[in-house]
Amino acid sequence: MDKRLYDAAIRGDSAVLSQLLEEDPYLFDRTYLNCDDMFNLLHISAMLGHEDFAQAILQMNYSASSYDMCFARDRDGRNPVHLAAIHGKLNFLELIRHHDGLMQAALEKADGGGTVLHLCVKHNQLEALKLLLQIFIDGNFVGAKNEDGMNILHLALENNQNQRRREIIAYLIENTRGIINLKNAKGKTALDLYRAQHHADYRIEHAFSRSRAIRSDPFLGNMVNNIDKNKSAIMVVASIIATMAFQAMVNPPGGFWQDDLLEGPRPHLAGQSVIAQTHPLYYKILIRTNSAAFISSLSTITLLLVSGLVRSPKTQYFVLVLEFIAIWMSGVCISLACGYTYMVVVPESLIWRPSSKVAFISILLYWILLPFVCIAVLYIFDFLMRRRSAEAYQLD
Repeated sequence: MDKRLYDAAIRGDSAVLSQLLEEDPYLFDRTYLNCDDMFNLLHISAMLGHEDFAQAILQMNYSASSYDMCFARDRDGRNPVHLAAIHGKLNFLELIRHHDGLMQAALEKADGGGTVLHLCVKHNQLEALKLLLQIFIDGNFVGAKNEDGMNILHLALENNQNQRRREIIAYLIENTRGIINLKNAKGKTALDLYRAQHHADYRIEHAFSRSRAIRSDPFLGNMVNNIDKNKSAIMVVASIIATMAFQAMVNPPGGFWQDDLLEGPRPHLAGQSVIAQTHPLYYKILIRTNSAAFISSLSTITLLLVSGLVRSPKTQYFVLVLEFIAIWMSGVCISLACGYTYMVVVPESLIWRPSSKVAFISILLYWILLPFVCIAVLYIFDFLMRRRSAEAYQLD
């Protein structure tokens, strides 16, 4: 490379460039053709961010070399746009909007199959990434994968130890919703990769919760996500059941004795439950079912509160199963308590009618069999949807 042109490129001196070309109009072309490693003046301008010098080169309409320079690659397989992205030179990247050669060069993949967006993520250039995502809005380009089968979000999540990388992850989740649920070469979504890590970030958690991200597991993964999204509603239901159980224990059907009776067929003290004497068996069952409903509801609330601290997928599924069992137990127990309350307050002549028996048994079976029916329906629905998707893929 001509030393005078090289020095001018290092300084970004476009005036010297114009002067040299006036003296020798073919100096530029000779310099480009004699570059053994294809590292040219535009590479230097991109690395150092000399947009004026780069613009002067790109405006040489009489020279085909200025266009070819946009696509020339250095020894590491990077063209000038790639270098500008790696070094975060926003002023050079802005030239992409105004020059077709740079625009086309930006669409080319670097060695390793990654796009210029992958290079921004790899080198933690958040501002350059933001600018390029404003320029390139095509979903296919934004969601492109490198040779390892990772898009830019997968690559960012591969290592989110530093604060800068975590900012990039949160930004991508919030601004590239179209790629949020794409899978990498191992069949994992971005949420799978994040959950597999042992450290958390509030902004990333918040971004995932708002992005409708799903996990790759078609059943358990989505169930975990649905519980996360409906955590407040489940909390309200569990709180209501706990309140009902507590009220039934402190204010049982039939009320309390208002006086003391130490002798007689039903001795009692003031403040004791009436049905403890009139229906001792039902009273024991009511106390036990209400206690179980109260404890299982509090367990559900506790599990919901601590579930956000869990990161391991296996532990998440374990907590999910515990939440499911707890809320189911509270529903069954409160239903049993309501049923036995019904048997206490309704006259016996009406309780044992066939219609009453059927109603009571139906409610009991409903709560006992409900979770198993729901799981079976969800699995069948998921199987049919995957089968339909496979048939559509084969037709295409």
